[in-house]
Order: sequence, then structure tokens, then C-alpha cells
Amino acid sequence: MKILLVKTQRNIPSDFIESHESLALGYLCSSLRKDDFESNILDASILNISLEDTIKKVLNDKYDLVGFAIPDLTFIEPTISCIKEIKKENPQIHITLGGFTPTFHYKEILEISSDIDSVIMFEGENTIKELAEKINDKKEWRGIDGIAFKSKNEIIANKQRQLIPDLDSLSFPARDTLPILIKKYPDTFTVSVLTGRGCYKNCSFCSVRAFYSTSGGYSLRSRSNKNVIDEIENIVNLYSISEIIFVDDVFIGPGKKNKERIYQFAEELNNRGLKFIFTIAERVDNISYDVMSLLKDFGLRQIFLGLESGNQEILDHFDKDITLVQTEKAIEILSDLGIDTEVSFITFTPDCTLDQIEQNLDFFMRIGVNILQGLLNRLQCFGGTKVYEQLQRQGRLQGEFPFFSYSNKADVRVDYFYNIAKETLGGFLSISYEIKRIRRNIRKKMFEIEQNKDYLQLQKAVSLKSEFNNIIKTIMIEAGEAYKDLLEFSKDNYNSSKKEIERFKSKFSDDTTRLYQGWFNMIKFYENFRFNLELAKGSEEYEEQHANKYGII
Repeated sequence: MKILLVKTQRNIPSDFIESHESLALGYLCSSLRKDDFESNILDASILNISLEDTIKKVLNDKYDLVGFAIPDLTFIEPTISCIKEIKKENPQIHITLGGFTPTFHYKEILEISSDIDSVIMFEGENTIKELAEKINDKKEWRGIDGIAFKSKNEIIANKQRQLIPDLDSLSFPARDTLPILIKKYPDTFTVSVLTGRGCYKNCSFCSVRAFYSTSGGYSLRSRSNKNVIDEIENIVNLYSISEIIFVDDVFIGPGKKNKERIYQFAEELNNRGLKFIFTIAERVDNISYDVMSLLKDFGLRQIFLGLESGNQEILDHFDKDITLVQTEKAIEILSDLGIDTEVSFITFTPDCTLDQIEQNLDFFMRIGVNILQGLLNRLQCFGGTKVYEQLQRQGRLQGEFPFFSYSNKADVRVDYFYNIAKETLGGFLSISYEIKRIRRNIRKKMFEIEQNKDYLQLQKAVSLKSEFNNIIKTIMIEAGEAYKDLLEFSKDNYNSSKKEIERFKSKFSDDTTRLYQGWFNMIKFYENFRFNLELAKGSEEYEEQHANKYGII
């Protein structure tokens, strides 16, 4: 029996390169291989292949079972188009879907596509193995726990399968796509590791808690330190990797027990002599100086914080269970330790006002973080979330699955402002991507210098990084000022004539385009950080490049 696990490309263009593996596909593949099923991964996002080529690759090898991963709503349309053509050519292939979106929207998916045989809900490793066994043995599969399917005109969802109690029992995820990433994107590929699953909080806009707690298990489960570090050691030895991204929703967690787990994690890394840089995600209320300092000593160089808002009223509405004071304290700790911080925040929500958006902007500018990507973030409605259910009850969801939307009822100017921002500030995303890419290059080079104990080079690197950070601050100030100009226009002119609005948009677009071009020039010098380190600070060559070409010194 042959099984293929697929992820198509998104149905929307993006400035961001898909340079990371799908751990979902990796775990499913390794679970199937553990039971001796011949399984392969086809990630069209990584291969950057068209829908037509994806279909050809699926059909070429005559698979018996094809499973599609749906990371989010943008994958629904291309996946269903792909399935339609596959079934047209070979109706005997069993097609199944899995992921957060199919779990909470299995009814809509099965209604819009009769070509889908089954939907795997919640955790899929054990479910897909049982499905493969039934299909291989030509036995009835419709009684399997954890699946939904359509029978005649009725959609049936079977009993939910219990969560896997011991994550150490899972095989390490298959890394079939990693060699492709290393070769194709040597400067931007990422290696992801998951130390646990779930989250212990219940933010109203996030479906993670619902996904992992609905089945009746623990909402947050962790692998043992030994199991995680065994996997890391295996990756480092096989692929000579020097950087890891831990993709847990919370890496540390709350309380004394989790803090002790982190100390033991660091001790095990030290015992094995593993040296690599890594990124984690964490809540601000779990950030403490002692734990962050310890992790910094063992390679932590970047942290992702879901801040979500600079307005306490909105934070409370989101059920974030954090305060602005905790956010500022966390940012201060990370800044003092020199740990790069990336943040997410949601500017546009169903019930926010322009005044709240302005407060949001002022807060994030004050704490000195990269605000560019978040300024255009609009809350998405995910199935299984409180926000989705609330909007659905109120009859405010617009459009049909998977193209859900909503209009702002609290302040009619917000949607007006969002539409202009979306049309004129797209360059924010490009600049944000470039900043992240260069900061990563700087982290990697500095870590390499630290390991070589080249203190003269490290001194140069620290100086260059400081310069780059100052440039980023300048960019954020200018971006914030431009954003405020648009805010002020939206406050006073949302009822203006179409001609006046178009005149403003044209001038504003020209002004922001000049800003983008200036920002690109400012950060260009730091793109090749390795080369720049060869220019000794204080040398004539260094001074000339900075002073004359970029106007930095």
C-alpha cells in the first residue's frame, strides 16, 4: 500500500518564502512508517510547484491513500481543486484531510466537495494509521474514531479519539523535505522542533486550546527533555544544523515545575555538549530574567511574543489574561539580555475603534519593537474560537466558507481605514521580511564568532548590530508617523468624495514608496553581515562606505 501526504501552495501570493518544514506531515509520515506503511511527503509550498504539477505528482505513482494537510483557510481552495482533478483521473484513491481547519469545519468541507472521502479530526497520527490499515485490508473504515465523512446526504462525525497521552511514544517527525530546504534556501531555511502540544490558556481568537482540549485530554502536554534533545542531537549530527526554532505555542509554561524543567533542559544540553542557536515562543507572564538569562547562555537568541494589543480593554476582550505592565516588563528583560524580540499584535478587530488603534500604535512604538507586520493585521475568524462563535451568534459573519469576513460595528471608520492601509502600505510587509532576514543573519554570524572565541570580531559584530538596531528604530518611528497621518485622514475624511480620497491615496502612496526605498537603502549595507565584519571599525574603507553611501555615520 502506498500513501502520500500533501500540502498544496496557498491560494494567495505572499512576500514570505515557505522555507520551513511541515511538522504535521512529518509526524504523520513517521507514524505510518513505524507500522511499515510506504509513505511519502509532497510539500508543494517548499517545491514551489504549480497546482497542475502537484496533481501530476500525486497521480504518477498510483497511491492508495492521499492525505492533505490544511494549515489554515488559505489552503482550502487549492486543495479542493487538486482533489477534484485527482478523483477525476483515479476515483479509487481514498482522499482524507486533516488539521485545525478541517477539524472545526468538517461539515462545510464535506458539503462543498463530494470528492473527499474522510476528514481526520484533532490529532491524526493514530487515526491515519488505523485508516491505512482498514483500507489496506479492504475492511470497513467508516467506524474509525476521530473521522468525519458523508454518507448519502448525511454528514457523520464519529466519536473523538483521545489525545496521545505520552508524546515520547511518537517517532521523530520525518525530515524528507529538510535536504530540499537546505539546498534551495541555504540562508533562510528553518528547522522546527516541537517540545509539546497545546496551550493552557484560552484566548478568544485562538483555536489551539479547543483543538487539544475538546478530546478530553490535557490541554498542554510536554515531551521529556531527553526525548527532545535526542531528536535535536539526531538533527545536528545528520544535517550539521546550527539553528533550531521551537514552534510550541508556549515553550516554558507557568509555575515552578516548568521552570525546573527548563533548568534540566539546559543541563542536558550542557552534558551533551550541544551548541546551537534557537528561537522560542512564550507568553509575557512567563518571562523572567533568571530563566531568559539561562536560556541565553545555551543559545536562545530570539523570542516570539503574542502581545496582541497595546490596549488593556482589548486584551481583556481577547481573554489574554496579561497586562500592559507585564508586557513592558518582559520587553525590558529581553532588551537588557540582548535577545531579539518578534511580536504579533492584532490591529483590526470586529469591535475596535480608531482611538484604540491609535493607542495600540503608541504603545508598540514606545516599547521599541518591529511594528511593521502587525499594523496591517486583521483578526481572522477561526472555527472553534470564542470570537468565531460570537460573531456567528450575532449574525455578523459575512461571506461563505472558507472566505469568512465581518464588518466593524463599533466604529464605521475602521473598515475605511483598513482598506486604505491595505492598498497603500503593502511595502511594510516587504521591509518587515527584510529586517527579519538580516537580523537572523546577524544572529547566526555572531553565534559563530562566539563559538570561535574571536573577541575582536565579536566587538565589531556587536557594534554593527547596535547600528542596525538604531536604524530599525528610525524606520519604526517613520513608519509610525506615516501610519498616524493615515489615521488622522481616516478620522476626518471618511465621508469625503471619492475624488478626494483617490487624491489622498495617490499622494500617500508616493510618499510611502519613497519611505520604503529609503529604508531598503538604509538596511542594505547589513545584508551581507559576514562581509561587513571584514571592514574594521574606524578604517577609511569602513568610514567611507558608511558616511558617503548610506549616510549612517
